[in-house]
Amino acid sequence: MNYKQRFKDMPIDSSWFNEEDRERFIKELSDLAFGENTIERGYSMEEVVEQLKEFSDNALKYEEGEEWTTIIYGLYLMMLTKVL
Repeated sequence: MNYKQRFKDMPIDSSWFNEEDRERFIKELSDLAFGENTIERGYSMEEVVEQLKEFSDNALKYEEGEEWTTIIYGLYLMMLTKVL
């Protein structure tokens, strides 16, 4: 992968150039989205990204003080879609 430093005082971390580190990064992010063995259970990269975005959006709503009932209802709907 080719990454170019964009800011003089912000060098690119060397881990981005190491294939093993990138693989570990992908696995850990995937597991955050759907639990252990996400890749082996057949989830796509797109599903992982969408799930992480949803987690992020929900965290932002919580931080902004959105009502708990709305968050709980959203989580309930998420659970239903995964079960069905």
